[in-house]
Amino acid sequence: MANNYERGYQFEYRSKKIFEENGLLATRSPASHSEADIYVMGKDKNYLVQCKTTSKDRLYLYGLDKLKELADENNAVPLLVYSFNYTPPYVKKIEKSKEKLKKEEKHKELRKFVKEIK
Repeated sequence: MANNYERGYQFEYRSKKIFEENGLLATRSPASHSEADIYVMGKDKNYLVQCKTTSKDRLYLYGLDKLKELADENNAVPLLVYSFNYTPPYVKKIEKSKEKLKKEEKHKELRKFVKEIK
């Protein structure tokens, strides 16, 4: 059984692969404890990505303003890539310092999002 670090690593790696499979350059920032887990270079825009996964039906996130500020300073788009228990990766543009997400809400799948931005 995987521990939290392994689950997080696997989710980050899976998310990175989705960006790469669609022709985007993506780099993981492993164990750096930086604001972004993945840096993505797109054709027209760059993205700073924070990845979160949970085994629960709700996800509460705080302190996203740091990632948003870093993205603003570097002319990038701050993204949250997240997953609930056994769901595909979803994506959301970060606009607030905190997010409250529920599994039963409508979410945008990362694969669909990446196809739109490539």
